[in-house]
Amino acid sequence: MKVIITCCTRNAHRLSFLSSPKHNMKVLFLVIAHAQSDLSEAKNIWIENVKSMFPHATVWFLYANPDLTTPKQLNEYVDHADFFCKGNESVYDVTLKTMQAVHMVVEKKERYDFVIRSNLSTLFDLSSLFRWLGHLPKENVLAGPHVGLSYRSHLIVSGTCMIFSWDIFKYLDSIQEALLSSWERVPRDVLDDTLISFFVLYKSGKQVLTKNVKRLDVLDVLLFHKCKPEDNIFCFRFKSSNRAHDMISMRRMHTLLQVGHYSSSALATGWAMAGKEVVDELSNYPSESFMVGGVDQKE
Repeated sequence: MKVIITCCTRNAHRLSFLSSPKHNMKVLFLVIAHAQSDLSEAKNIWIENVKSMFPHATVWFLYANPDLTTPKQLNEYVDHADFFCKGNESVYDVTLKTMQAVHMVVEKKERYDFVIRSNLSTLFDLSSLFRWLGHLPKENVLAGPHVGLSYRSHLIVSGTCMIFSWDIFKYLDSIQEALLSSWERVPRDVLDDTLISFFVLYKSGKQVLTKNVKRLDVLDVLLFHKCKPEDNIFCFRFKSSNRAHDMISMRRMHTLLQVGHYSSSALATGWAMAGKEVVDELSNYPSESFMVGGVDQKE
């Protein structure tokens, strides 16, 4: 019997990546989650997507539960893990969920090349992401979508995609007490990504490389965040005013990425032809990649 296997270009790249001996990268995704029924489809898509890159990629979903009898708990399954910390499900408590999960990851003593903090509303083209990660140094990195210069004119890396090299991730664990102490004191509109970016980029005393991740936001408008439709985009965020529609759009995008039929330019053209707004946000953008830090700045 003769069997002929065909695959699209994108899947061919995925197979090439997985079969290459020099690409033995290990990446852990920490995904901010909550038990809302209207986001259950997003979790399913995340699990399917990460399984396509196993064993190079694994995912933990981060929850809070005020009734937990222990400070934290990890339920491990074949294709993912659910992490719980004792706390409330709120935007404010995302910092606590993240830092508690960071500590448990380090405690387990399993080393990763990169750890990526994200959320349920975000989708990645994983083969393109992994190729991009392959060009980063393995130390002193905090990369992700740059969200301008804010919080005392400091650069913030968006919580949709915070990419930590393993040494910076372990450093984050080492400053857990100081960061959570600040979290309890700062105004409640200072969120997790702002606080973490500030501590890593400006208080660590380290020279840290930060590199912008180009992101497409599928909102009520189509927003190319610090990028253009023709760029290589592998990070997509779905957060419109209609969550049910977001899940449909996320599923459709996941399917297109899997079969290799996705094009940001074609998507932008389709939106424009339908009379919907397409925006590229390139303002207030210092550069693609640069070093930050070296001096421990006061809060």
